Amino acid sequence: MADIKISQLNTLTGTDLTDSDVLIINDVSVATTKQITFGNLLQDYTKNVVDSGTGAKVAGDFNVTNELIIGGDTFTTGKVTFGSLQDYTEGVFISKFVDAADGMENNLTDSSIPTSKAIAEYVTTATTANIAGKLEVDSAGEQVLLYPTMVSNATSSGDSVKTDPDLSYNALTRTLTAGNIIPLADSEYDLGTVSRKWKDLYLSGSTIYLGNKRIEVQGDDVNFADATNLLVSGEVIEAGGGTSGVSPAFVKLEPLDGTVIQYDSTGSVETTTLNFKAVTQNFNVDSDRTFQFFVDDVLKQSTTNQDATATFQLGDGSEPAVGSSVLVKVSILNAAGDSSANDFASVIGVKDGLSGSGNIGPDGPRGDSGDAGVDAVSGYLTNSVHSEPADSAGVLSGSLTNAGGVFNVLVGSTDRTGNGNVTYSVLSETGIDVSIGANGTYTVDSFTSDATLSGTATLRAVVAASLIAGSSASVTIDKTYSIAKLLGGSGSNGDEGPAGTDARAVKVIPLNGQAIRYDSAGAETDTLTFRAEPENGANTLSYKWLVKDANQAEGSFVLKQNGGPVFELADGDEPSPSGVKVIKCEMYENTDGSDSAEKAQDIVSVYGLVNGFETNGYLTNEAHIEPADSAGVPTTALNDGGGTFKVFLGSQEITTQCAFANTANTGVNVGINATSGVYTLNSFASNSTVLGTAVFTATIPHALIPGIGVDKVIERQYSVAKSLSGVRGPQGTSQGFPGLHARTVKLIPENGQVIRYAADGTTETDTLNFTAENNNEFTGTENWSFAVKKGGGQSFVEKRVQNSTNTFELDDGDEPGVDSAYVVQVSSFEDNVIKAKDFVTVYGLQEGAAISTYLTNESHVEAFDSAGVIIGDLTDAGGVFKVFRGNTEITTNCTFTVDDETGVDVSIGGSTGVYTVSSVSADKGFADFQVTIPQTQIPMATGSMIIDKRYSITKSQRGADGTDGAEPDSPDEPADVVINDLDNESHTIPTDENGANGNFTGASSNWTIWLNGVDDTSNWTISTNANNCTITGGDTKSVVVTALTQDTGNVTFSASKTGYPSQSAKFSLSKSRAGGDGTPATVYRLLTSASVIKANQNNTIHTPSSLTMSQQRIIGNGTPTVGDFGKITYYVTNAGAEGAGVNITGQSGSYTLADSDESIRIEQIVGSTVVDTETVPVVTDGTAGSGGSGSRGAGRWHIDVDAVNYASATATGALPASAADAAEAWDEGSYVGDAPGDEVSGDQAWFYKGTISAPTSQKVYIYNGTSWVEQTEAIDGNLIVAGTVTADEFATGFSNTNTNTGVGQTIIAGDKITIKSFYGGNYVTRVVIGDLS
Repeated sequence: MADIKISQLNTLTGTDLTDSDVLIINDVSVATTKQITFGNLLQDYTKNVVDSGTGAKVAGDFNVTNELIIGGDTFTTGKVTFGSLQDYTEGVFISKFVDAADGMENNLTDSSIPTSKAIAEYVTTATTANIAGKLEVDSAGEQVLLYPTMVSNATSSGDSVKTDPDLSYNALTRTLTAGNIIPLADSEYDLGTVSRKWKDLYLSGSTIYLGNKRIEVQGDDVNFADATNLLVSGEVIEAGGGTSGVSPAFVKLEPLDGTVIQYDSTGSVETTTLNFKAVTQNFNVDSDRTFQFFVDDVLKQSTTNQDATATFQLGDGSEPAVGSSVLVKVSILNAAGDSSANDFASVIGVKDGLSGSGNIGPDGPRGDSGDAGVDAVSGYLTNSVHSEPADSAGVLSGSLTNAGGVFNVLVGSTDRTGNGNVTYSVLSETGIDVSIGANGTYTVDSFTSDATLSGTATLRAVVAASLIAGSSASVTIDKTYSIAKLLGGSGSNGDEGPAGTDARAVKVIPLNGQAIRYDSAGAETDTLTFRAEPENGANTLSYKWLVKDANQAEGSFVLKQNGGPVFELADGDEPSPSGVKVIKCEMYENTDGSDSAEKAQDIVSVYGLVNGFETNGYLTNEAHIEPADSAGVPTTALNDGGGTFKVFLGSQEITTQCAFANTANTGVNVGINATSGVYTLNSFASNSTVLGTAVFTATIPHALIPGIGVDKVIERQYSVAKSLSGVRGPQGTSQGFPGLHARTVKLIPENGQVIRYAADGTTETDTLNFTAENNNEFTGTENWSFAVKKGGGQSFVEKRVQNSTNTFELDDGDEPGVDSAYVVQVSSFEDNVIKAKDFVTVYGLQEGAAISTYLTNESHVEAFDSAGVIIGDLTDAGGVFKVFRGNTEITTNCTFTVDDETGVDVSIGGSTGVYTVSSVSADKGFADFQVTIPQTQIPMATGSMIIDKRYSITKSQRGADGTDGAEPDSPDEPADVVINDLDNESHTIPTDENGANGNFTGASSNWTIWLNGVDDTSNWTISTNANNCTITGGDTKSVVVTALTQDTGNVTFSASKTGYPSQSAKFSLSKSRAGGDGTPATVYRLLTSASVIKANQNNTIHTPSSLTMSQQRIIGNGTPTVGDFGKITYYVTNAGAEGAGVNITGQSGSYTLADSDESIRIEQIVGSTVVDTETVPVVTDGTAGSGGSGSRGAGRWHIDVDAVNYASATATGALPASAADAAEAWDEGSYVGDAPGDEVSGDQAWFYKGTISAPTSQKVYIYNGTSWVEQTEAIDGNLIVAGTVTADEFATGFSNTNTNTGVGQTIIAGDKITIKSFYGGNYVTRVVIGDLS
């Protein structure tokens, strides 16, 4: 081995190493090479180091002369002795440990560490010198935790305990020295509790105040001041010389302006101001009392005086909103500040009904009124809670005259109280006898007995449908009236009559409302709590809480709680949606509620309210891709680029009841049907346009959505893009290079496309991530950029600039809000040039019952070579049909099917919604998927729900290879694109039940062959082959089928042209056999009062002015009858736009024409089927002939001068006082009808103030060709007036000089009629009527 270097020797590994292995070593002491075993070499080195299996450990002392650097932790079971330590990170130097003997105060440096005992000694030392200024704690020393800190001192050197001059505590004697102890608030805090009582109370003063009573020491006597009785165990201890019982003090809260805040139909505008008057009785006239007014327990006004009354105005900020109420309370405090009496009144907020849907015509002949909206109906009692004073035996102190009130009824904002179509009745009564009159006035006739302390009555008002515009049903309103006695003293007049006890009352206060609010899924989270507020209760009070349904009898109350004054309504006792529960509280003066003598009670109602369904809309084809050649010219027709804008209210489709519009376009021309929501792709803006968007809106009439007063608009964005073919390779001197392969990119949502919001519409925690995947055709450097477009009409905004990262996270600020949809775009670059794009729509959904769907891959582009062979496979062409209820995915609870497919073979999982593509047979294809959502997944639905979504796929085809050529400067033309198209690919022939007597109308088809986008059919040789059918036009591009010999047949087209591949297409036919004989046919027909409406040239005057529509039905050969067989819906086209449909539910209805109306389209609908349609056009007069128009003739014009501002001294709005005024009024006044323009000779102007139907004054001027002349002359002849004549005075028997000798006169002026006779050369008054002076 002498010729082998050491470096060439084999390596000995640790697993093969043993102590007996030999090493060569040089002994330098003798300059001799020797051997040594591995074990001997390490003998001394490792004598104190032991390998424990997890690391080496030092068994003995471990001495290090210099630094010891350890990369991990150091463990020792022995002692570590050090001269000093230093923290490696902070550089803190530790020199010693300090024990108690050393004293912390002597070693207050960062280089020492105190022991626990040293710290304890330092902290607990009682001397001030060790504490103050060092630890900066309270200087109370070791008693610091015993001192009550009653005063806060802001200075760091102050003493928060000892600096309080009014409070000190001696820890040794355990005594407290204090000044006045005052609670933070009046009547809020207790001294001791039921379980933790003070033992004895020692007072040096002479008075104890208990509420509004006093216990006083007067000499050797104890006086119970202000008390009328002294009770022991409930028994009255009578004193000599007792006075008679005292009537209780009470207060009555009277609404001066009612108890309703009236809002308009929007629910936001009101002008109501409510005032209340508090009237007291039986208060000491010489003592002060305080009137306190509360709104929902919040003090709003406090007034102290000796008056018997006080008033209060409810502020705007305290008024209830629509559908809610507030409780107004008056509380009277006596001179001692104690509550002596209370009364309450409820105030509710109501709104007007919605406006009618009729149109307001222009000035002119008065048209029919529009259909009225359905007004809100409400009612209230002017005195719903009443109390009457009585003596201790329950005998009323006075009459029940003021115990009643009026049951007011409002329809909208119109007071219908006492109307003959409102029927009043007493539905039930307990403890009292009540009656109500036809005018709504109710009275309390009596209590059942003197022992009856309270009573209730349910009053009912039924409002007939005739009072409620737009309603076909009456409305019933029930209101509860309550009355209680205020019991007075029980003593009789005499020397020793005992004083009476105070009357008891209780009021139930809802602490958090009276409504359980259910969402549209039937869920709710409300918890309602109530508090009983007693009045004049004595001893220990207890309460019984009972619940019943509102429609159950009084005896149906069920006890739910017995004890305290606070009651929480359990979930099982809450009202169901649209239900009502009644809660009753009974108050007892004892400890367990078993006392049979109930002292007071009160009731309150709780309502179950249901939110309306959410609205939702979607496009069946939201994103579409069209194939195009390399120049951007579409290679197929655009007829599959459209879809339908579908709209749902909850689970009910309401598409045909909405109005649709196209509000914005970028790069494309689209159209949408205003009533059906069907939209079409018409064209791109240019061949160079590769991406386009359009914004569609759907307007939902507010009448369809419960609880709103304005129409709702839903906006959705439609996107379309071109998939360009690869360019053809260049011509060369040899075989041309192949065209570029098609590049595609796929944007994949990693965690969905939905931002899920909670019910509040703002809370969400979703984060969406996307990955971009290129196909394998990219050869250069690949980069990606990402952009977001926030809704329709917006542009893409770049969110991530181009770089090599193919993932993207959507920021919170770029997430769509509730009911919004944003588009995320990825752009794929190769060598800094954009090669492909893809898009994904992201939705914002709110928790609720709205159903929404989407395809995870709505449109797909797949790469093919120039021969049409796929590059790769179709594994990424599919996706998932996702379904959500609110923000809860319910995809796997639904059923999926393929409804239709063209140019593509697809399949979809029936229960999963996962769809796949098997093959693509056309340059572009589409498939319609259908999902059926079961009724059980749609809250409160009456049936299942079906939704369609369209999937599209497009080939991105590589350019053809270039051809050989010797002329490099003359490149070949691009490859030709040939597409053939049948305008009718399949047709059904209706026949009788035997397959005979077929109707072949429309059984024809035209074949077109497109070459590079141009109709080239005439240059092809066409042949046809008819199978099971007879045709005309054989071997041409157009055939007509005249007979079908079997149930199915077809016509095959074939075409050839030199230098091009053959083309073929198939026209399919089938029979549809009629059923056997059945019941006579029923024919429905629309009848209209006119088949055409004639209008003037301006389309403002129509003949006839209105159109009547009615329904007719004919059964078999029977007589046609007119009746209510379904409904009529008509659509008016005005100024080029068709409006929303208007329904007529009776057998007939009418429509009054408006300016610019162009046609009325009418549908007769039976069930859900349209059985007949009619369109009545509006035909306008032609324009004037070329000879020009003649000048206007003179006419008579009515002109309102209320707003005329004259240049003369005549006051604004006055009648003209001169010819110049008349000329100015002609130009500036408001005309009835169209203004005629310049005046012409003979024009008669009737200037008036007020309204045309009731003018307050008027003057007549006639234009004589040069100026206006006021008409004051008498009429020589008869005056015939069809309307109203308004004048300051009417007189007969006058001539032009106001006298007519020998003729009597009759004068009507002001408030009297005067009749005069001519006698002795003078007029003598004979009769005066009206002036009684």
